[in-house]
Amino acid sequence: MTTIKTFAALALCSLCAHAQIPAQQPPADLPTKRVTLPAQTTTLRNLLAQLQKQTSLAFEFRHEVDLDKSVTLDGSIRDTPLWEALRTLMRLTQTTSMLLIAPEARYGFLLTGAFSSHGPFVVMAYEITQAVHFENDTAIPATRILMYAVSDGSCRIITLPKDPTPAKALDDKGNSLLPARRAEESRASVSHYASFTTEPIFIYLEHSAANARPRAIALLEGAFAATVAFSRDIELAPGKSTEHSIPGVHTAITCGTTIPAHAPPMILPDPAPDTLIVTVHAVHDGRLSDPQWSDMRSAIRDSPIRIVDAQGTPWRAVDVSSVSPPDELWAILHFRREPDPSHRIDAPPPSPGPAVKAIVSLVTRIERIQIPYRIENLLLP
Repeated sequence: MTTIKTFAALALCSLCAHAQIPAQQPPADLPTKRVTLPAQTTTLRNLLAQLQKQTSLAFEFRHEVDLDKSVTLDGSIRDTPLWEALRTLMRLTQTTSMLLIAPEARYGFLLTGAFSSHGPFVVMAYEITQAVHFENDTAIPATRILMYAVSDGSCRIITLPKDPTPAKALDDKGNSLLPARRAEESRASVSHYASFTTEPIFIYLEHSAANARPRAIALLEGAFAATVAFSRDIELAPGKSTEHSIPGVHTAITCGTTIPAHAPPMILPDPAPDTLIVTVHAVHDGRLSDPQWSDMRSAIRDSPIRIVDAQGTPWRAVDVSSVSPPDELWAILHFRREPDPSHRIDAPPPSPGPAVKAIVSLVTRIERIQIPYRIENLLLP
């Protein structure tokens, strides 16, 4: 049994063994958060408010930016993928980072550095360090790049490659930086804060001893083979339940003040006034392979669930518990009507009243796809 006191979904941190299922190129019609900012002259504060209204995400600049400064948009941000719209705003403000905060998250995601976007995904080069790699007592200069792959919330990344090798890496003189031997690719399950993947990806590059250490990486290009979950949101009133079936898995969800009698024993906080419990019970009928069921179980367990009042103010999640018998998954989330002291956004306490609902993200399918990236002109330390 595992108990983690966080509102992020439970995360698997160990490596998973998977069958060699070829990853497909992402379909052109992937669901993607799109935004429109019409031609206007207004303040940055107003622009961020418009983005929040369209995406449910809060946005902050991480460097000193005058939010009351007047800016002019030419109308080019029209039905534009979120990441491209943010890139335009970062250029407009001459800043290199923005903080994104999801409504159900305790912490935000920092979009910074050089990044490449494709539909709902962004791949970011977050940190670059120089190192020395030894092979047969020979010192080989190397570069380690810490990267993140993130979804805009239209879908969720379930697994990512561990230490992948890019398809192409060139220094500022046109020399290849690919290592002589490519590591055998494996996949790791990822952690989530709301929609945001938090598992780092490390890429290792090597410099030829015959060449001087480069000053920049002119081109870094490749694709990450990722498992991605797609879902749809439903609303569930207290005292109600619902069932959801997809090929191979049947899921029952209840929202109330008690745990179903047939649930396995779990350690939960003592009952208190103004509490609600959401129980998720998924059963595998045997039609999925073990790797497919592992991915599906992770996707269901990591699905965002919120309790909100009539004004949309979230309740505090005080406990998340799960247990996974063979071919089953039980996840129990315990919510309380009180402000979350760790929440980054100042908000009034949840208002009293019966107009409360659970918002549950139901997994509809999972796919293994390629998340492409192309990043240019990375300066080396």
